[in-house]
Amino acid sequence: MRLTITISILWVFFFELIAQSPDVSKPIGDTVYIRHPEDPIAINPILVVDDIDKIVTNQVFQYLTIVNPDRMQRVPWLLKRMPIASRDSSYYLCELREEASWDNGLPITAEDVLFTLKAIYNPFIPCTYLKEFFSGIEDVVIDKKDKKKFKIYVAQDIGENIIYPIPVMPRHFYDRQNDMAKFTLQQLKKEKDKLKNDPFLKNFATFFTDSTNIHNPSLIYGSGAYRVVKWIPNDEVVLERKVNWWGDKLKKYSELIFGAYPKRLIYKTVKEMSVTITMLKLGDLDLIYNIPAKEFTDIEKLDSNYYHYRTRKANTLAYSYLGFNIKPENRIPYFDDINVRRAVSYALPVDSMMKFILKGYGVRISAPGSPTKEISYNPNLPLYAYDIKKAKQLLKDAGWQDTDNDAILDKVVNGKKIDFVISLLINNLSPDNRKIAYLVTRSLGYVGIGVTVEEKTLSEYIKALQNHEFDMYLAENIEDADFQDPELFWHTKNWENKGANYTGFGNGSTDAFIETIKNGKNLNKAKFLYHALMSIIHEQQPCIPLWSPQNIIVASDRFQNFKAYTEFGGFPGINPANLWTPVEKQKYK
Repeated sequence: MRLTITISILWVFFFELIAQSPDVSKPIGDTVYIRHPEDPIAINPILVVDDIDKIVTNQVFQYLTIVNPDRMQRVPWLLKRMPIASRDSSYYLCELREEASWDNGLPITAEDVLFTLKAIYNPFIPCTYLKEFFSGIEDVVIDKKDKKKFKIYVAQDIGENIIYPIPVMPRHFYDRQNDMAKFTLQQLKKEKDKLKNDPFLKNFATFFTDSTNIHNPSLIYGSGAYRVVKWIPNDEVVLERKVNWWGDKLKKYSELIFGAYPKRLIYKTVKEMSVTITMLKLGDLDLIYNIPAKEFTDIEKLDSNYYHYRTRKANTLAYSYLGFNIKPENRIPYFDDINVRRAVSYALPVDSMMKFILKGYGVRISAPGSPTKEISYNPNLPLYAYDIKKAKQLLKDAGWQDTDNDAILDKVVNGKKIDFVISLLINNLSPDNRKIAYLVTRSLGYVGIGVTVEEKTLSEYIKALQNHEFDMYLAENIEDADFQDPELFWHTKNWENKGANYTGFGNGSTDAFIETIKNGKNLNKAKFLYHALMSIIHEQQPCIPLWSPQNIIVASDRFQNFKAYTEFGGFPGINPANLWTPVEKQKYK
């Protein structure tokens, strides 16, 4: 217990150490017009479905903790300090900040935390991912003397990572008829079948998820620095800064997290990059992020002095890779031989491919993951060099030869001669996927492997992956800012149950590794085991890691404090609330 308390004290010290004293010369004012690629489906931390929604939602709502984008480490947000584990780690002590309050002056309390978790487990609320993610939370017990204090009880062998990203919504605002107050969290989790027709739960969910209510600014009520004042679907979402926001008192601890300077943040829905660039030229957009490399080369040609903008690059948690089907079911076993998988790795000029696709805005990777994630990415693994001669020799050693001189390798499998012509599965989300597929087809042709590209819509693509209907596939994953659970992609059960282990990697030994990593509470031990797992994956080659792209950001040069950080869910490499404009340069009043 003494060690745990010491760690907690160190967290507080760390949080104050990274603090920046607010500069009184930074005025509040001006408006930031931000390009948003899609209209949000919801501005609600329970109903958000992707990172696009989170970008807007995170300006309005807050969580117990937040990832500090400067160092990619968790720090308190609504909490006063990081949670303190009990001696047996069966529960975590939490205390909300004294300053934290809702707009009407009511304090944010543990009752709001408990209500939010109950809302997540309402059987009529469609948030399957959150229900699964928080499944290890068993109960929230509120201190009888101080409603700012509470204990979060967790299942055995569940680490504290599970409680960090809990969002907090106001019970008094959303549960106006006290429908959720009639149930305990344990009831909602353990009696799902019994409650599936409960009228009170249904009544709450109807109000909470009604499409009209979701888009009504007066029914969006959070604790962040901004409130929604206008939402015109497929046009714009207007956020306005609160006059007396409680977080202003905490800028001395972290300006990056609590600094909020623009009077308005206006998210403009602009789907086409060509239109985006035109709006940038006209001065109708102030901030653009996630610009594809090709379009950025067009922006680079503009005279930045004439158009008045600056650019930054941010690392991302995204990475691309080529996966093999190493457990083919009712398919030709092209890639069950590790030498064949290695041959394909040597046959691909990944450095040249990356230069062509990303125009230099990315980092090559040697393991499936983002190099930004130190706990999960092993930087000591070697890259596969481009070596056609070695690739051909490995294929020959595996029994593949061109016996009929048609430029395609062949082999006798189960008494029948087959040609080495594989299917490469891609989705149609990005034109870059077609370019990568072409480069793969071209490169493998040099070593005698034919490729048939199968392009599908995202839903068709995922279905084909889950049913193992491919020989190779191209994918891009985005890791969580927090601890990334390796079970999802690498545990054998997620091959058998049509989960996300699409390659078929793993055995009992690696499964045990994964379970130890997942349930571990010691991050240094988890890092050691995670790196060991990545070494095994690198050795077995179930996939070919390609690259991690960089996020390119453009902003008006009237803004100060234009800094780029690692992009992660709900944080596109920059927090527009941190931008401030000198009074003489403010464009909007």
